Amino acid sequence: MLERLAMDLKANSKDGWSFVKTEGTVTFGFCRWVEEEEWDGDVETVRSLWRPERLTLIERGEAEPDEEELLQWQKAHCRTLADNEDFTSSAFVVPLRVDSNIAGYALFTGNHGLPDVVLVLEGVFESVEAAKLKLASEGAAVEV
Repeated sequence: MLERLAMDLKANSKDGWSFVKTEGTVTFGFCRWVEEEEWDGDVETVRSLWRPERLTLIERGEAEPDEEELLQWQKAHCRTLADNEDFTSSAFVVPLRVDSNIAGYALFTGNHGLPDVVLVLEGVFESVEAAKLKLASEGAAVEV
């Protein structure tokens, strides 16, 4: 029932996104871990995570990051992007009301800022915290 209500919110908004301005909506800058895969050589986001000797080798071009290091870089880079609204996706936790009472929360995500965003329903949750946990499991989220 609540998933249907969430989809109806989206369908009934003339532009497909204005419903996220509902009172009580929590907005996040969001970057999925898989969105940033390509190593760009920038070690600043992982400087505190990698050993200094390893950093030196990578910075000199004498070594490449291994699989674990690439994953650490990807997550750190994604967190940096989530902090910068110009370069992230958006996530919205929207309260779902039944008879004026909040019955749950719908989590929507979309690429790169309004108004050109196409929102996707990621799920319906009992609380804002549960929706945040879902976001955290899939990427970096920063409340805005």
